[in-house]
Amino acid sequence: GNHHMYISHLFIRFANPLLQRLCTPPPIDNVEFRQLDVSPAAPVLSNVTVVLDDEEYPPRTLKYDFDVKYDSCYKGVVVSKLSHTPELPVFISNLKFNCRMRFMLTFAPNRYPFISSLRWSLLRKPQIGISVKAGGLPNMMEMPSITERFLELVPT
Repeated sequence: GNHHMYISHLFIRFANPLLQRLCTPPPIDNVEFRQLDVSPAAPVLSNVTVVLDDEEYPPRTLKYDFDVKYDSCYKGVVVSKLSHTPELPVFISNLKFNCRMRFMLTFAPNRYPFISSLRWSLLRKPQIGISVKAGGLPNMMEMPSITERFLELVPT
């Protein structure tokens, strides 16, 4: 169905405050998604490892480690506004993401729903590829400072 449109809407709703907080050093006044289609492409999970940390029964923690590969048909428009300038549209497409990740469950025996926490983490620095074009300018990812700034936004 159209699940990707719903996910796109949710992503914009939650990403815009994050963009505003992380990507607005002076002289940038505003950065926000105006349009987004995350595409119906699904991430591919492989090399799954399941680890029970405790020797006791029932176990208290469970770790799922796995590789994620995501090659999307992602398309979006991010609009940036500098002080005293018109808005600058930035066209983003072709997001590619590869990483080793972990979900860790901590169980709460005798308490429904029996899970006290779910933690999600990146086990390695992700490999991220993305096409970025600003208002008809050449591909900005060819500029090292832009590529480095995108990678700095991802904590290791």
